[in-house]
Amino acid sequence: MKSILFLLLFVGVGFCQEVEVYVASWPIIEVGILLDGKPIGETPSHIKLKAGRYKFLAKKDGWIGEEREVVIEKEETSP
Repeated sequence: MKSILFLLLFVGVGFCQEVEVYVASWPIIEVGILLDGKPIGETPSHIKLKAGRYKFLAKKDGWIGEEREVVIEKEETSP
């Protein structure tokens, strides 16, 4: 089986109510994205999240998925 790698980029400043997250996959194919177990779309995608702890899962039939846990701090800024 082939493996999926995915990238999470945080855009914007955490002092705002929400932080924009860009989710992409490698190889560049449409991969299903689950956020806390709920489907939210496919890669590439932009989503807005408030401060908190989130679990992302990228998956596609016939591929090995990848899971990541992300914590967005209330006063965090993007790198």
